[in-house]
Amino acid sequence: MQGLHFQSRSNWREQAQALGFNLALLEHPAYWVEALDKPFCLRFTVDEIKAIAKASQEINQLALEMVALVCQAPNSDQLMAKLHIPPAFRKAVRLSWQRDDRSLYGRIDLAVVGNCIKLFELNYDTPTSLPETSVLQMAWYQAMAESGHIYLKLEDNDICFEQSDQFNFIQDNLVEALSPTLWPGGTAGSSQGFHFAYYRHADEDAETVKYLFGCSQLAGLDSKLMVLNDLKRSSDGAIYDADGRPVYTLFKLYPWEQIFKDEERLNSGGNSLFLPLVLNNQTAFVEPLWKALLGSKACLALLWQMYPNHPLLLETYFEDDRAALQLTQRPYVRKPISGREGANIEIVFPQASSQNEKSDGEFSDDAFILQAYQPMPQFDDYNLLVGSWLVNNRAVGLGVRADRSKITGRQAIFVPHFVG
Repeated sequence: MQGLHFQSRSNWREQAQALGFNLALLEHPAYWVEALDKPFCLRFTVDEIKAIAKASQEINQLALEMVALVCQAPNSDQLMAKLHIPPAFRKAVRLSWQRDDRSLYGRIDLAVVGNCIKLFELNYDTPTSLPETSVLQMAWYQAMAESGHIYLKLEDNDICFEQSDQFNFIQDNLVEALSPTLWPGGTAGSSQGFHFAYYRHADEDAETVKYLFGCSQLAGLDSKLMVLNDLKRSSDGAIYDADGRPVYTLFKLYPWEQIFKDEERLNSGGNSLFLPLVLNNQTAFVEPLWKALLGSKACLALLWQMYPNHPLLLETYFEDDRAALQLTQRPYVRKPISGREGANIEIVFPQASSQNEKSDGEFSDDAFILQAYQPMPQFDDYNLLVGSWLVNNRAVGLGVRADRSKITGRQAIFVPHFVG
């Protein structure tokens, strides 16, 4: 992975708006790299891309094996407790896995340092940064290639699909994965339908949901875009959109862990919304409930417990695990199990406390894991985190976020890449 400076396109803002992006989210503060005074991109070799794709699919397989174990083991309840699945939802999680409830996509965050690839986190429930990865950086590549700023020499065509100038087959694979034949009632004129929902005023989430909805339209899926706040429930427990149309399949960019908290509040009044729908298979959810087992950082500790010393994994323990003490003698990272966007993460250097870093956030009262510290590659004093995207359990593209801090958070910028 090599960093290279380039000159911002004079019309990149207009092009981003034409592609449907909210410009305020790209440059106030700077998020898309061309909003910087000295923008840069990253160059990967074909061999590096092949290694990232191979590692991503191997990590994905480990994660699915972990889910199978948690759902099928005699001590399933104890394992789910470690993953913070509420007792009321554990049967539904098992049913979701046994039914093979369909998953759409996920993102794996990796440290890629030379030939060493390590898993930082799984973003398998509500992954974001999808439109900029799939659309914005491809538009950047095409413009730069047409202007003669990028020259490629590709001779290897067995990365995953066809020969590529950017490892970015995300949209084609999403359109394929959203084919009407793969979803119940997905064909036009069906009495059933597929809804894509986001919360009102959640602008970043809305961009991702609208993009996925657009992919579903390209696929010919009978789908509808809606605001999650408008969801209504009938007396028989079924849910409907604002127009009274039944919601049989719901893509909800809303984490299961938050749904668990919402359901707990509802149950205090004798009501429940999502749980009966999963138990009765009345509504299919995307991502499915079994993804809750991979939706928090607790799964990282369980993965290490299942696959100790695996070359793609970082040593990780629950904070209250006795084995975690040995980790605190070396540089380590303390992460909240439910944390998001780098919140409440602490990097600790026991022998050099002046290098410690800590981020603020809303998860200070959460349970924590401890993970061995792994430095990231750098360019221009930015730490570079590789996000590897999977659709239908297949590695199909990557996006890179860069942060001045060792903790990739809300101040990170998105950096495009090319292969050559």
